[in-house]
Amino acid sequence: MNAQAADFGQFAQIPIGALLDQRLAASGFRVLTALFSFASRERPVCWPSRATLAERAGVSLARVSVITRQLEELGWLKRESGGGRSTSRYHMRVPPHLRVAFKNDQAPQSPGIAQPDRGGLPEQTKRTEEENKPHQRPARKLEPVKMKPAPPDGGGCADLIFPGRLSGEERKVISHHLAGHQPDTAQTILDELTGRLEAAEAGTAKPVESPSGYARKLATLAAKGEFLPERALVVAERRKAAQEARLARENEAAKQRERDEYFANRSQEEVAAMIAKGRELRKRLGG
Repeated sequence: MNAQAADFGQFAQIPIGALLDQRLAASGFRVLTALFSFASRERPVCWPSRATLAERAGVSLARVSVITRQLEELGWLKRESGGGRSTSRYHMRVPPHLRVAFKNDQAPQSPGIAQPDRGGLPEQTKRTEEENKPHQRPARKLEPVKMKPAPPDGGGCADLIFPGRLSGEERKVISHHLAGHQPDTAQTILDELTGRLEAAEAGTAKPVESPSGYARKLATLAAKGEFLPERALVVAERRKAAQEARLARENEAAKQRERDEYFANRSQEEVAAMIAKGRELRKRLGG
């Protein structure tokens, strides 16, 4: 390494797609860059500790897990829990839509990762011509949420689950704020609002003076790619567990109805014979 190169210090090679991913917040980009600095193109796997990752990315230790989980949801990595005292392993990757975007832009052979230019004068001339062209960033494709109009009584959108403590008018206003987001993002914003209201009710957070204003703030951050949910995941997991329990109860009730219908269509003699057969079987089995 010559003296001039040493002045720049250590380098980290990251995919170009990370520069164009408008979903990444500033802290998310720093953590992603730090992870790639531990990995390599030949072996895109790394396992830094949370403390080391927080120090290199310049974020708090408490935010590391939240940000890496967000990066995993965005398709930039796959976490493998180490278990016990072992550190997690991070399998780095590039989201497919960002890899495809470079096919029409003379991407390097390794998808989404910058390659050093080794051409001579013709390639340099071509590169100069390309640099003089206006830079066109790929347009961010946003599909509006297919939200049903709120019913006359202000019940809100039937496709989304709102906090139960909201009024009908608040639901209408919040539905308007969420109209530009994908359904999954809109539901995450509502879950974050639910968690915030519950924390305020429990006295662990400040009261929310305006739920619609808080939802508008979250929606604005999500549009900028800066929304990092803190309480939404817990609310979503709790709702999923409740849905699974409800389905289990419904399945058990359906099975009981089938049994009732089965015996209802049998004569008393048949039912008595089946009961006697069951008792005889239990005796043979020692029950």
